[in-house]
Amino acid sequence: MNAGLLPSLIALVASALVPGLQAQSCERLSKLASPAVSITFAKTIDTGAFTPDGSATAISHLPAFCRVVATIKPTADSDIGIEVWLPVADWKSKFLAVGSGGWGGSIAYDEMADALRRGYATSATDDGHTGRGASFIVGHPEKFVDFAYRAEHEMTVEAKILIRAFYGRAPRYSYWNGCSGGGREGLLQASRYPDEFDGIIAGDSANIRRNAWALWLAVETFKDPSAYIPPDKYPIIHRFAVDACRASDGLKDGLIENPESCHVDFRALQCQGPDGPNCLTTRQTQTAQTIISPATTSTGKILFPRLEPGTELRWDRLAGGPRPADLFLGNL
Repeated sequence: MNAGLLPSLIALVASALVPGLQAQSCERLSKLASPAVSITFAKTIDTGAFTPDGSATAISHLPAFCRVVATIKPTADSDIGIEVWLPVADWKSKFLAVGSGGWGGSIAYDEMADALRRGYATSATDDGHTGRGASFIVGHPEKFVDFAYRAEHEMTVEAKILIRAFYGRAPRYSYWNGCSGGGREGLLQASRYPDEFDGIIAGDSANIRRNAWALWLAVETFKDPSAYIPPDKYPIIHRFAVDACRASDGLKDGLIENPESCHVDFRALQCQGPDGPNCLTTRQTQTAQTIISPATTSTGKILFPRLEPGTELRWDRLAGGPRPADLFLGNL
């Protein structure tokens, strides 16, 4: 046997037998850069609290971990930021990739922290851009592809490389966990790369129909400035909806027992005279009805179900700002 290979072989065997023993130090992972991958940070973070870059809020109760920050550029116009966190001790031989909500634009540190506390190696990506909106797409088709599915795939490939290098072995199981935008990402990964994960949690996935519904709603409620409902009217709309639905359960508890069975007619809130804080104009009434109506085709086919009564206090996420679709999708 080549004597030069013996130390590496011993390290690999030992790491497989002794939990917490690494094949490489955290700092040496920075040497794994490639033409498409730049590793800008690789350092062990001590047990306790950790404050993410650019944040004033610390994440507490974390075990010691190897933090790796990298940038991946699969195309000339790509700029995919990722982080990979590797438990220094008591790794459960599992890997959990976490998804991004809405349009992405940041690292899901809290979700990574949850995975790390459970003994998982974990990773997250900013989906190839920074910021909550969708303006990064304009004029950048490759960034749109990165957002759609490539950033998550490239992150996963790189994370598994780092895991193998750090522990000397691949994860026994690999999982995906994401909700809303992260749910959409999980479904795309399952479709395009079916062997990448052993299990996928794709919660409340923001699929094409949901996003199309949000855009349709924005057009319907903002194409006419007079259709805008000021958020300070939401409480009266909410109280009206709760009162209208109360008859279905007979309880005066401020809750709607079965919203699916309740159909509210907001025309009863229409102003009988000038506009005021406790009524809706004719156009505002139409907006309110639109928000709690399903999106349909010209033939009446339902593309996306309605919002249920009781949601009125959160309508600002749909029709309460200058760029409703952008804001709403950014919070999916």
